[in-house]
Amino acid sequence: MHTPPGWRSGRRPPELAGAGLGFDYAVAEDCGAYDDCAVCTAGYGTVLDVEYTDEGFDAACRTPGPSVQRRDLDVTLPGDPAYVAAWCPDR
Repeated sequence: MHTPPGWRSGRRPPELAGAGLGFDYAVAEDCGAYDDCAVCTAGYGTVLDVEYTDEGFDAACRTPGPSVQRRDLDVTLPGDPAYVAAWCPDR
C-alpha cells in the first residue's frame, strides 16, 4: 500500500480533524506514539486509540480524552503467549 506524504500507516492525518468531514468519532492507531492524541480528540471529540507499544500506551493514557487500548502488534487471541490487551486505568 502506498502511503501519501504526511500520512502514517495509511491513516488520516490529525491535521484533517475538524475539517468539516462530518465524522462523529475517530479510531486512531498510535496517537500516543506520535503525540497527536490531543489534536485528534480536539477535532473529533470521541476517539478510540489502539497503541502497540508500552511507551505509546503510557503517553496516550496521560492525554485527557481518548479511550485507549494497548494491544500486541499481531492482535493475537487470548491464550496466545504474545497476547496483550489492556485499557488505560481510571477511564
